[in-house]
Amino acid sequence: MEVYLKRIELYEDTISYAFGDEIEERIAAFKKLMEEYINNISEVVDTDFNTLSGMELYLLLKKVYLIDFELKDCLYVLSRKNNKKYHKAARIYTQKTFSYKSYSGKGKDLECKNNLAQIYFDIAITDDVKIESRSYSKEEIKKMFDSNDIAILSSNTREISDAKYIDRVDYYQEEDDGFYYNHNFNESIIFDNDKILGELLRKTFSKERIRRSMLRQLNIIQKELKEIYEYIDHNDYSYDERKEIAQACKTWYDSSTEKKEYKRIKEKLNNKE
Repeated sequence: MEVYLKRIELYEDTISYAFGDEIEERIAAFKKLMEEYINNISEVVDTDFNTLSGMELYLLLKKVYLIDFELKDCLYVLSRKNNKKYHKAARIYTQKTFSYKSYSGKGKDLECKNNLAQIYFDIAITDDVKIESRSYSKEEIKKMFDSNDIAILSSNTREISDAKYIDRVDYYQEEDDGFYYNHNFNESIIFDNDKILGELLRKTFSKERIRRSMLRQLNIIQKELKEIYEYIDHNDYSYDERKEIAQACKTWYDSSTEKKEYKRIKEKLNNKE
């Protein structure tokens, strides 16, 4: 999975957009952001991940990380779920085709073209099956699918110009049970298996990774506070609004519970519990 720390935008949202009558709004934005940043980091640091379900852990981590699942995560979940080893993705072409018309131009230049499309599946496969360079019948695909030799990740279509090598099926006449269209991969494959989701997340987010990441976020917060506070000593009248915002933010933060919590979290992380 791809993992990124969420951006800390304290300076940008507090100072960069400070214009005239927005002073009170910027101060309020600063307070709200500080509360959010510190509370989220504190919750991640203080929570025992082993007490959470997979989805609970995911929702907690999303407060401080951007998490994008990849194909390899899907293969891991499917392998654990089906007790099979899905080691790579492949493509299998079906015998399902359909005709459609496309139009180009307009008025006297309007042209109509008959097109033929074929449905194919992107699949995960095991060592128990080998996909050949041919089109497979619905029955063949279902047999491999039902025995968990393949896992269907997505269905799609491609335009074909010569369909002589496949068995033509009239799209409008065949009675369809949804098999060709209900397999598009999305994160539900991962989220529907809560226990395995939890394993995957705990495997990715080690205690040391969390410690280093949260220390980095705290350091960024401190850096952004310093940038805001620099306006307090500005004598240029053009910075009067920013100076007022910076002083108000410092006054609030210095007596806030967030500053005390910041110090507590940092000490806990540095102690490597």
